[in-house]
Formats: sequence, C-alpha cells, structure tokens
Amino acid sequence: MGLVNDFGQFWYLTIMPYEKDIEPGVPDKSEVIEAFKYLSRAVWVEACGWVFENTKYDTIYSYMKYTNVASYSTALANGMKKVKEYPDPKNEISYAYAITRKEWEEL
Repeated sequence: MGLVNDFGQFWYLTIMPYEKDIEPGVPDKSEVIEAFKYLSRAVWVEACGWVFENTKYDTIYSYMKYTNVASYSTALANGMKKVKEYPDPKNEISYAYAITRKEWEEL
C-alpha cells in the first residue's frame, strides 16, 4: 500500500452474485470479501484520520443494509461498533456502526 499513498485513492469493490458462466473471471464471493476486508484495513487509518483531522465531528457513522455482510464485517474489523438497528421500509432493517475519535486514536 505504501506505493500508492501519494495518490488520493478511492477503492470501489463490488461483490457480484453472478455464476461463472456469466462472469468467468470473477473470483469466488468469499475471496472477494476477504480482499475487501484487507483493502479496508490497509487504507482505513488514512481515510479515518483524514475525516477526524478535517472535521469537528467526534464520531463517524456508517449505515448499511442488514444483509451487507462485507460492509458490517469491515466496520467491525476496523474498530466500529453496531450502535443501532433501524426499521427500513426498503431494506427491512438497516444497521448503524460508529467509531469515536478517542476509539480511533487508541487503535
């Protein structure tokens, strides 16, 4: 990751439900989830630090659909905690995860 630190990076990763006959080059979903978690941990401190250094906010929140395993696994892996479940007419249930400035500094 050190090779790309000087370039403002935004990582976009999609976990596709396609079968191999439709998308033969796509790795297995579990491999993609592990790669997503690795990339998240690798760039998390820089991204989180930027938010805390450039805002007055003391807590960062992340909201996601309850079935979004990759998102909430990444949130947990990066020190966030589930703080609330919301009824959501579109997604049934949405989760809110958060990390405080103090918790982030202690990572």
